[in-house]
Amino acid sequence: MIHKNVLIITSWSFNDALIQTYTLPYVEMISKQLSKDSKIFLVTLDREKSKNLVLNPKINLISFDYYPLGFKGIVMWLKLLFGLKRLIYKELIVTSLMLSQ
Repeated sequence: MIHKNVLIITSWSFNDALIQTYTLPYVEMISKQLSKDSKIFLVTLDREKSKNLVLNPKINLISFDYYPLGFKGIVMWLKLLFGLKRLIYKELIVTSLMLSQ
């Protein structure tokens, strides 16, 4: 078992069929390879807040509000970037580049 926290970023809504049929099964497979204290953070962009329907306790849904291009869209991307940076440091998410150092 591997002890690492994993960050999965998608620009789709959690309720989108692509997430439900293609992404979540792979996320479940990844969760089975992780240790009990590892977590997966699934980041989505949603027009409407979706309920966290993920039943696996290792998977944490983090939903950011989606706005199309324009002033609100620029603010959305800035909030997303700073939010992800905060999440990466808080949850000790490492990349393969960080592991080699």
